[in-house]
Amino acid sequence: MKSSKNSQRGNLFRAILAVGITLVTAYFMLLVIRNFNGTLAKEEARKSSQSVVAHQ
Repeated sequence: MKSSKNSQRGNLFRAILAVGITLVTAYFMLLVIRNFNGTLAKEEARKSSQSVVAHQ
C-alpha cells in the first residue's frame, strides 16, 4: 500500500517536472525567436533607411 502511494507521488512529481521543463524550454525558445526577429527587423530598418539616404 505504502509503496504504491510513493510511486504515484513520484509519477506526479515526474509529470509536473516534465511540464515545467517543457514550459521553460518553450519560454526560452520564444525569447530567442523574439530577439532574432527583433534583430532582423532592425537590420531591415537600417537597410531601408540607408537606401532612402542613398536615393536622395
